[in-house]
Amino acid sequence: MAGRMSKLSVVNGYWRAKRKNRQTGKHDYFYYGKVGETSKREAMAAWLAKFAELERADLDREREGQIVPSAWLKPKTWAKALAAVKPPLTPAPSGEHRPLCFNSSPPSKWEPASLQPDVVPCRPMGQEEVQQDGPCDLSTINGAMAAFLATKRQEVKDGEKGKGGIAPKRYSNIATAVKRFVGWLGGEKPLVAINSMALQGFFQWLKSEDEANYSDSGQFVRNNMQPVNQFVRYLWESELIEMPRVLGSKSLTAQVTEPVIKLFDRDELKDLIDRADGVVKAAMLLMVNCGMTQQDVSDLHPDEVDWENGCVVRKRSKTRNKKNGNVPTVRYKLWPVTLALLNKYRSDNPDHVLVNPRTGGTLIRSVLNGENVGHTDTLAKFYNSMLKRLGIVKDCTLKNIRKTSSSLIGNNPKYARYAEYFLGESPRTITDKHYVAPSPEQFDECLDWLGQTYGFIGPSKAKRRP
Repeated sequence: MAGRMSKLSVVNGYWRAKRKNRQTGKHDYFYYGKVGETSKREAMAAWLAKFAELERADLDREREGQIVPSAWLKPKTWAKALAAVKPPLTPAPSGEHRPLCFNSSPPSKWEPASLQPDVVPCRPMGQEEVQQDGPCDLSTINGAMAAFLATKRQEVKDGEKGKGGIAPKRYSNIATAVKRFVGWLGGEKPLVAINSMALQGFFQWLKSEDEANYSDSGQFVRNNMQPVNQFVRYLWESELIEMPRVLGSKSLTAQVTEPVIKLFDRDELKDLIDRADGVVKAAMLLMVNCGMTQQDVSDLHPDEVDWENGCVVRKRSKTRNKKNGNVPTVRYKLWPVTLALLNKYRSDNPDHVLVNPRTGGTLIRSVLNGENVGHTDTLAKFYNSMLKRLGIVKDCTLKNIRKTSSSLIGNNPKYARYAEYFLGESPRTITDKHYVAPSPEQFDECLDWLGQTYGFIGPSKAKRRP
């Protein structure tokens, strides 16, 4: 490129852009209307058009061997610059500021969309996909929502490739919340309808819904407002709307009553695991021994198991692809009964230690098919079936197993500092982050003590770390 494009700035009450010429090294300044009379979108649209025109002119002159002019306009009067823009800048009909939008490939003549009588169906520049059924109209809330959800679907694909991103189930929660907001506000409305009053109104509606139909704990409000805040911030970062001043303020923060932590009784959990069988028993032992969730059990890779020394070395599935480098790689010493069942039900699958014994597929399956998410938790189904078969009525789920083990560790004064480490969580204090590393030997002792507390191993069977 013969020049470099800059963002708009405000100088002496006027919109100004500058362009540095690589041959002369000097800046060309361009003035586009008075702030308050000309919107930022209109000024940016005119600047984009002029920038493309200058780029084409510079390239033509370079091909002909001519010297590129050092400046297109001296910054003496903004009126000359405003008159040079064709078509002239005029406010959009009815005072409506339409968002900038261009086709995926630049047209031969760039014209600001805010000056056109009709908005051109478009997709944001640099975005491969907006909707599966074609381009979107970013002048409406529905079109903007489609663009936002397309970026989230791309994040799901990145997560599947190990490049960070989000899980399919997380995408489903985000899509549900944003669609709820758009349905409440009206998807056919222009983007200008997304403002502070709209966000406050939606927040109050969520509170009334939470009180009438949910637990009134604030969880429903928080779980919906967080994705909506992401959506609104995405629109602002894409320069499609102005930032609502209420976004991120305490007035949109729900007071959440944290639920009571449900725990298994220690002896009841031991009896339940003893009465289980098959892959479910092996999975439950991994949960109580290594603090795993169903997803962790499903994702356990053969390379993460040291079969000779009887241990598992891994990061949590939920956080292993996060950019945060503080996520620990934890070495869990396996109890003899855990290691024995892993060996017994070890599959031939090169990527998964435990699989569905009926189908040979993964224990947890989340698939994004278009805009729909399919989620199957085989372990939860087997667990609920086992409870029904044994005639046990219990409101604790499989996730409560790791909560029970971490609570036992946290309540032991000697091993309390290993409670978060046992869960695979990132260290939170400066001391744990930068100064004090967990002791592998003491953590092995902690797991031995945990196994003895449950009754899965006896004091004489506690072995030292190899």
